[in-house]
Amino acid sequence: MKTKNLTAQYALIQSVFWISGCCTLTYTTPFLQARGFTNTEIGVTLAFASCLTILLQPFVAAFADRSKKLTLNRLIPLLLVLTAILSVVLVLMPAVFLPTAVLCVLLSTLTRMQNSLLTSLSSEQVQAGGKLNFSLARGVGSFSFAVASMIIGYLIDSVSTDIVFPICAVGAVLAIAVIFAFPKPAARAAREKAAEEPASLPEFIRENGRFVGFAVCLVLIYLSHIFINSFTIQVVMSRGGSGSEMGLASAIGGFLELPAMALFPYILKKVGSVSTILKMSAVAMTVKSLITFMAPNLGWFYFAQALQFFAYAMLIPACVYYVNRMIASKDKVKGQSLVDMAQVLAAVIGSVLGGVFLDLRGVDFMLIIGTAVSGVGALLLFFIIQKDKAPETEA
Repeated sequence: MKTKNLTAQYALIQSVFWISGCCTLTYTTPFLQARGFTNTEIGVTLAFASCLTILLQPFVAAFADRSKKLTLNRLIPLLLVLTAILSVVLVLMPAVFLPTAVLCVLLSTLTRMQNSLLTSLSSEQVQAGGKLNFSLARGVGSFSFAVASMIIGYLIDSVSTDIVFPICAVGAVLAIAVIFAFPKPAARAAREKAAEEPASLPEFIRENGRFVGFAVCLVLIYLSHIFINSFTIQVVMSRGGSGSEMGLASAIGGFLELPAMALFPYILKKVGSVSTILKMSAVAMTVKSLITFMAPNLGWFYFAQALQFFAYAMLIPACVYYVNRMIASKDKVKGQSLVDMAQVLAAVIGSVLGGVFLDLRGVDFMLIIGTAVSGVGALLLFFIIQKDKAPETEA
């Protein structure tokens, strides 16, 4: 029987999910600025969200690995329901410091966990023999993110930052609908899942020591990305821009992620090794940060954002492919969760330090520190990463 290609359906999921994801991960900072938060307070708020993700994500991943009743098709919509509810509460609630901070922490945490589980949702289908091009679908999600970023940026300038979380709620509701329509994995995969007992977290770490080292390198590499993405509005304002320019800057990277991720399988076929692409993208992340630091005006910052094609846009699918090639099937959700947690841990460090650096020394100091740390991470990656071997079949 011919297997249905699920790429278009999964791309739709990514597309609507990143409407809400753009709100919580990109526009929380200007939203909090408008409510009177200082840069340090914003950084601490974002860091709390990342810490909560680190605490909860391993348990959620382990639950997803072991549960035979609550599938990813049902677990993710439950988290999206919470996202929609909390977004509405945040919109209706007065601008009081602590409740605002708590709700933003919860919304950011939910988005990060949903992103990890959505990646696992695609891997689950591929393991079951389904046809799904993850990198292309994820690129469509980035394109949606870019469009949302531009629109929200202009709406902030013309209306106010209060528009951010109504849009977040709408995106979450749309995502619930399309995920419910996404098919469950084939019965063969369910039987395999039942036959293989996933490793506990300590066992996983012992069995995959170098993979854990790879995740540590990712923490360092991601730091510059966190500085730029969490505090984009401050970077843009330091180069003479405002909210609409912030939307355009974020959109440039997002738009370029679509062709980059769509071309990823072809590039991987030519290069032959995911580990090689990971090394190249790690270097590109550092170069992008360096050019951002050196940018004398918005034009150069836009150019730096265009390097997203070689940097983040390659790193994301490369990590997914690397997990699929290096981690046992029974532990793939846990492996993907560890990779996602690397970015979350970088977000903890970057959110706190970024806010403090901005208040004490300014944008340029923050950017050069991020560049230096990312450069160290890229260098270590060359020594730690394992050479992978392509499987016989790979979506």
